[in-house]
Amino acid sequence: MEGGRTQISRLTVKAEIYNRYQRLPGQCEPFGIGIAPAEHGWIDITFSVAGVSRTTSLSCFPEPFVGIRQWLEDIIVCTDRLDFTLDVDCDHDSDTIIHFEHLYDLDNDGGLFYLYEAGSEGFLAGYINLHDFIKAIYTSILDYALEGEKTDAFRENWLEYVPSEDYPDGLLSSVFRSEIIETFLALNNRYQTRRLFTQGY
Repeated sequence: MEGGRTQISRLTVKAEIYNRYQRLPGQCEPFGIGIAPAEHGWIDITFSVAGVSRTTSLSCFPEPFVGIRQWLEDIIVCTDRLDFTLDVDCDHDSDTIIHFEHLYDLDNDGGLFYLYEAGSEGFLAGYINLHDFIKAIYTSILDYALEGEKTDAFRENWLEYVPSEDYPDGLLSSVFRSEIIETFLALNNRYQTRRLFTQGY
């Protein structure tokens, strides 16, 4: 029954977002991300679109950042679908759903983004530029990891909580760094990037 309510909640949110964006803005809306210091195996991440923000808490178990990296890679190179949903298990009653959908009928790299927590009120949504979206998430998390790994606080509040098999060398930056994403950011062209990384997709 719980799964049924979650599915209904997802469909309701999606319908509201599609209704809001029947007519897209004249230009993509600004997108941003902020990451708070880790605390006892939890990290708060705040996403913002056009000045409106929403914060979600990520738990170290299961480790969330490898899934985020793989989700970004799929958005760039997968050709068999337009929309990509990431379910982030936050170790509490309401999982966080993060979604990006390509809008191929447009002559630009805009896409539809939304985030909400199943069972909670409201959502964050926006029409955003794909390159800006990928860059904001990837560089923010990678920079956060690289800087944090220099400190005792990050090691004590995050790295030591994550199962050792998730970070074989003990570093978040090593498992999050992506050749696919960095190639896309350099080329600013997902079609060229796809041609370079087609095997396995």
